[in-house]
Amino acid sequence: MIKLTILYRTPADVEAFEAFYNANLALLERIPGVVRREASVILGAPGGESPYYRGIALYFEDVESFDQGMRSPAGEAAGRHMMSFAAELAELFYAEVFEEAGGRTPQVEPGQSGAGDMATAAEAANPKPGDETAADSAPPDVPAGEAEGKL
Repeated sequence: MIKLTILYRTPADVEAFEAFYNANLALLERIPGVVRREASVILGAPGGESPYYRGIALYFEDVESFDQGMRSPAGEAAGRHMMSFAAELAELFYAEVFEEAGGRTPQVEPGQSGAGDMATAAEAANPKPGDETAADSAPPDVPAGEAEGKL
């Protein structure tokens, strides 16, 4: 699953932005391949105020659906409309989503933290058939390379 996130910084003219936002949201909803849409009002950040005012997330089944949707006439129209009004306010990125509703992240061992561990946890939670590595077959107290005689 691919998620396109659009974050809008707080505008100087909220009323004009809201008119733009609603029109742009209607255009975004016409993009082919969108399987889910989220519209957000940003309330704050853990440290207090957020620089963002609104957000939109569009979900696509895969990268191909995302590419086709963005290159479609509807995707191009939504992009042109956004750039005509909110180019300086918008921040966009897309990402692969590893968990779906109801998914659970595996417990992380004490001492593990950071993005690398999150990716490792996601991979561990969703192993691909035939993805056994030396680390999978090595005894827990023996480094994988040593188990193969490579250390």
